[in-house]
Amino acid sequence: MSYVKIKIQHVASHDDLKKWEDRMLEKVKCWNKFCLGVYDEQVLRAVHVTKEGDEENTYLTTLCEDCIKETADYGILVNEKHLMLDSHKR
Repeated sequence: MSYVKIKIQHVASHDDLKKWEDRMLEKVKCWNKFCLGVYDEQVLRAVHVTKEGDEENTYLTTLCEDCIKETADYGILVNEKHLMLDSHKR
């Protein structure tokens, strides 16, 4: 799978963070391709996002607070395999 540009819709709950980790079978981290990776686990958040070109579906992924704040308006590149199709409706 390749990198896709995502747009943040809103920050999700702590339960969504756990749901992502349980379903994806990976440890939560910031999946922004350009993240510097200088963060503690306490600043990781689940976020509801849409993929560029696929605004109909909402996905769940995890990012750090800095990436959420710094890049929300510009889009973020995330490996598509780290996006979980979410049943949450916008």
